[in-house]
Amino acid sequence: MSRFNETLVRKINSEVSKGQNFLDLREKAFAKYIELAPPSPNSENWKYTDISKINFEDFAPHEQDISFDFSEEAKKKGVIFTGIKNAIENYPDLIGKHLPMGIAAFDEDKFIAMHVAFWNDV
Repeated sequence: MSRFNETLVRKINSEVSKGQNFLDLREKAFAKYIELAPPSPNSENWKYTDISKINFEDFAPHEQDISFDFSEEAKKKGVIFTGIKNAIENYPDLIGKHLPMGIAAFDEDKFIAMHVAFWNDV
């Protein structure tokens, strides 16, 4: 059974306090992820990429801990540098304009659909 499943979509989404706004989009992307076949070399975009060794059943989300620092000058100018979850909770209007889910066409690519359904900055 794949580790990428609807339970994981809901778990990831529940970790964001204002995540309900994104749950419908995540669920639609997850449905497309399930529906779409993996890309093949027959596709123009993937003709030079061999993904035949990827076992989608063993494929799992990756957690990471990344921290950044930027200049005091940038902070004084109002630059906001934060994780996606914090941005959704504290700057929802701003982040809504820039999230990849707003611009990523997930209806034709399994990996983009997977990204939209399972993005997480934990």
